[in-house]
Amino acid sequence: MHTLVTWEGTPSAGQSMVFTSLYYPHLPYRPDKVSNNPSQGQTAAAWKNQREATAHASGITVIEDNVDQTLLSLELEEGNQEWIWFNPAGQSIQLNGQIIQSPFGYQKAAKP
Repeated sequence: MHTLVTWEGTPSAGQSMVFTSLYYPHLPYRPDKVSNNPSQGQTAAAWKNQREATAHASGITVIEDNVDQTLLSLELEEGNQEWIWFNPAGQSIQLNGQIIQSPFGYQKAAKP
């Protein structure tokens, strides 16, 4: 597992900082071999798709992420749109024409 947290700035006394992490369990992926030399030609094109090349990170879109609430859009599998949120203060979040005030949740897009 690889975790990267980046922050720049000068902290001040009493400042709250929150780092959001999403853990998505998945099978390990290996690129298709294009040579018997393991370092030759191993680019994103050797992977089956962009999601495999990025361990599904390319399917995650941050809609809102601050101290008060986090809202993420997920498309971790082709055609499956999902949203997750963390909203401890119960503030209003607008999602797909609905107002959500629950402290946390999950919603899957309806199939057409």
